[in-house]
Amino acid sequence: MSAERPLFFPDQRGHRLFGVYHPPANVTGGPADTAVICCAPLFEEKLWAHRVGVNFARQAAAAGWPVLRFDYFGDGDSEGLFREASLATRASDVGAAIAHLSAQESMSRFILLGLGLGAVIALQSLARPGVLGAVCWQPVVDGPRYIGEVLRLNLAAQMVLHRKVVRTRDELVEDLRRGETVNVEGYEITQALYKEIAAIDMRAFMAAVTRPTLVLQIAPDAATEPAYRELAAIEPGGLLTFGGVREDRFWTQQMALYPPCTELFSRSLSWMSALAGHGTGA
Repeated sequence: MSAERPLFFPDQRGHRLFGVYHPPANVTGGPADTAVICCAPLFEEKLWAHRVGVNFARQAAAAGWPVLRFDYFGDGDSEGLFREASLATRASDVGAAIAHLSAQESMSRFILLGLGLGAVIALQSLARPGVLGAVCWQPVVDGPRYIGEVLRLNLAAQMVLHRKVVRTRDELVEDLRRGETVNVEGYEITQALYKEIAAIDMRAFMAAVTRPTLVLQIAPDAATEPAYRELAAIEPGGLLTFGGVREDRFWTQQMALYPPCTELFSRSLSWMSALAGHGTGA
């Protein structure tokens, strides 16, 4: 296996973004001119899903795919503060990752892969030049519901600190609407980010898809969530592929390192190979 390389590259405003590049182990396993760009989720979901993301990048690289994992502006080891970033700036960072791989690794085609809010960011970047399509792992379907669940974590922290809820969820929302920030597990949520997440409607995203997109629901059993059944019914010109895989919610707190997701990885890689014209998809 070729050695993965940590690196920094500039975003469109000149800030340094941190990433790890996984060069392909061979040139025959995957299309040499097509790279995978991993779009991470936000909040603690990024932390808990990190090992699965690394495992996927290494497996994809071993199969011949160049892969870039990176931290958005305001996240991880990249410059900036979390409160200074938004979904829009993170989508812009995907463009910076594309520019870096184009200039430094001679890549001309890209497949975006995202989990949760990272899948939303991938879809926001789908129309960028050179992007062939996107793989969406458990995308956020209902923005208002999702951000409501995030804010509930603040209430849980209040119970630990004060043994009671000092600020209700409605009061936290009102704080955000006044332009204040709300701290959730150390992440300062701004009014702008709150509004962006609350506006997410995955059904509208799917209906407007212009490039091939694979959506995989991840659940520990075979039951399909109602919201994902609705997504599966959308047919934007034959561009949407929907499926489900059995895995625990590895983007939530784990007591041990989560193992490689065999079915999730194989379904994703097979579809990517078919999209890039290299092999047969699922």
